[in-house]
Amino acid sequence: MKYVEIKGGLGNQMFQYCFSKYLEQKYGSDIVLHLDFFDYVKKVPQATVRQFDLDKMQTNYISVKGNIICRGIVEEELFDDHVDNHTTEFYSGYWQDKKYFEYVKDKVCSDFCLKDRFITDDMRKIVCEMEESNSVSLHIRRTDYLTGLNIDIFSALDTAYYKKAIDIVRESAGHDVKVFAFSDDPGYASKFMELLHVSAFEIMPVREAFQDIYLMSGTKHHIIANSSFSWWAAALSYGREKKGITIAPAEWYKGKPSPNLYLDGWNIV
Repeated sequence: MKYVEIKGGLGNQMFQYCFSKYLEQKYGSDIVLHLDFFDYVKKVPQATVRQFDLDKMQTNYISVKGNIICRGIVEEELFDDHVDNHTTEFYSGYWQDKKYFEYVKDKVCSDFCLKDRFITDDMRKIVCEMEESNSVSLHIRRTDYLTGLNIDIFSALDTAYYKKAIDIVRESAGHDVKVFAFSDDPGYASKFMELLHVSAFEIMPVREAFQDIYLMSGTKHHIIANSSFSWWAAALSYGREKKGITIAPAEWYKGKPSPNLYLDGWNIV
């Protein structure tokens, strides 16, 4: 038995779930998702409270809370891609590496389909508009990247990145693009879009995270932030073999190399 810790926001949860399916598919391991984080984080002062959202998708898993008995903890940085199924271990990390996604791409792209009951009529109309237009999702991550530990971890993406990204999409896909801007700060996003001189755009209201990923993955092209959240929107589109353009920032973190996340064919700016 192997336990995989699930923690963080939805993008991180999806990476951890993806890693659990990697262990299942490559090594035949029996996997249980460990969910204590979501109770623990509520008790931590100034911590960002998260909710478990994988159950909103067509995911398939066994989960547990509470104390467990295992041989030891396997930290992400010490994982050597070797698994002994005769031992019980607890896997802790974020597992943000494209090799796990690429190994189980078909499985997770199916599992990460949103359950019908969470798709509103308004969302269905937006997806139809995305399919009928030369649509681009653009993600601006603000609120939690400007405070606490994150401000020292993640690089700030300025207008230069987004302007260059828009230009690349226009040059390759045409000037008739319509941008669907997703942000945790829609007011800022509205002013920001005017700086990019985009004639056709729509600021998306803040929905639940699992609804936003569903919508973002529905556009033809993607301009992502240095965020696991928009990475997954573009990756799901890629995994479902949509032939659009994806732009990703070259600098993900401050002062250290970017993770092994860029999929084949993505434009790194």
